[in-house]
Amino acid sequence: MPIVLQPTTFKYKNSNGTFQSASCISGQAIVRTITGATPTIVAEDNTRYMCGEVSTLNFTPCATGVCDVVFTSGSTATVLTLPTGANEIKWANGFDPDNLDANTVYELNVQDGIYGVACSWT
Repeated sequence: MPIVLQPTTFKYKNSNGTFQSASCISGQAIVRTITGATPTIVAEDNTRYMCGEVSTLNFTPCATGVCDVVFTSGSTATVLTLPTGANEIKWANGFDPDNLDANTVYELNVQDGIYGVACSWT
């Protein structure tokens, strides 16, 4: 079932200290429930992927548009695998995808396969 989201633009400071703008998922976002403790996701534009507790997560964001993944890092921190090299994501606010915390819920939002924003809750 689609969720209707209002278009949103947010501003953030990149690693060089420069403010940038990004658009959040808008319109009829597709929500996909992902099962299993070791998912591999090749994301599609305007899609949110809802995972449960995962031990590993291999996530490739969409090349254009916006995608989102929500997952829980359990008592042992999730090992997150993301694109590297020329396709490496630039994370806002110093997020380190190689240093996730245990017992934490994460949401990763990526625009155009490059610009990432991460939130976490304990």
